[in-house]
Amino acid sequence: MTALNIQNLCKSFGSVEVLRDFSLDIREGEFVSLLGPSGCGKTTTLRCVAGFEFPNQGKIVFGQKDMTYLAPEKRDVGMVFQSYALFPHLTVRENLAFGLEMRGIATEEMRRRIDDILQMVQLTGLDDRFPRELSGGQQQRVALARALVIEPSVLLLDEPLANLDASLRDDMRFFIRDLQQRVGITSIYVTHDQSEAIVMSDRIVVMFDGQIAQVGTPREIHDMPASRRVAEFVGRSNFIEGTVASAASGGMQKLDTPYGILSAACTSGFEKGSKAGLMIRPENIELGTGKTGWNTLNAVVSKAVYLGDAINLSLRLPDNQTVLVDAKADCTVKSGDELEVSFSPANAWLLV
Repeated sequence: MTALNIQNLCKSFGSVEVLRDFSLDIREGEFVSLLGPSGCGKTTTLRCVAGFEFPNQGKIVFGQKDMTYLAPEKRDVGMVFQSYALFPHLTVRENLAFGLEMRGIATEEMRRRIDDILQMVQLTGLDDRFPRELSGGQQQRVALARALVIEPSVLLLDEPLANLDASLRDDMRFFIRDLQQRVGITSIYVTHDQSEAIVMSDRIVVMFDGQIAQVGTPREIHDMPASRRVAEFVGRSNFIEGTVASAASGGMQKLDTPYGILSAACTSGFEKGSKAGLMIRPENIELGTGKTGWNTLNAVVSKAVYLGDAINLSLRLPDNQTVLVDAKADCTVKSGDELEVSFSPANAWLLV
């Protein structure tokens, strides 16, 4: 296993600055996802790590070795592309053998590695098939196997599930994560899918405009976003504006809002009288008055959408602000109903 250190990376294409002072330390065996909208610099970062692009400034270090300006074939990196990039005229076994042959691996060792990786990715018996004879999921596993069979120090994955249908994509998330944990390889995964990053990652790097907005565990990113932009990008959010009513106490802060005093968690105190926003996720709001100490809001149902396993409610507060709530599928409320909703202060988060 190899640790990966990215230091002050900058990359421009002509006058367009794609990466700005990007720094990140990845631990040995860690699975880190780069998450952000299109054009934020995720794939450029990955291509710089792989050696397909050279930065204008900064360093990329594997373990103790500076890789910044080495050619891709000298970096000991396995890469899985969105398009899979399999050789259509080669069988599965021949696709897997290609990288090993380029590295001069002996025939017997090559056979052992290919047999082992085929078993690992559940493709034993399909080694004589061509890519066109495989399903999308099978092709994706061949691409993954090809990257792993060379036993690289670092595994890079560039939106490898984007071309799969929804059901297969869900299955492959768990397959890749389980495989990465068994192999124990340091991995960087690029995606714009929040649920993908949350399910698969040890840590998530949220990126906007070529810079890191937040680095944290999936729970930290989802429950304690560093900014409103992060909160809005990762999952759905409700924001209630207000003024800080008192000093923080026990990791909680009170906010004076148009709906009364509401409480929310915070990591650091906000100055009394300053403007702030309370963030609450739709899944953390319950119908009814809730428990002692919970925040309560009065609302009118403006829309109820049945989703199969839940009902998505759009509620109108007294000042016409909309709040989204994910209710249980057996919920019987309908448009026009007046009701109370509540949420725990521990599930709310205070943001500037």
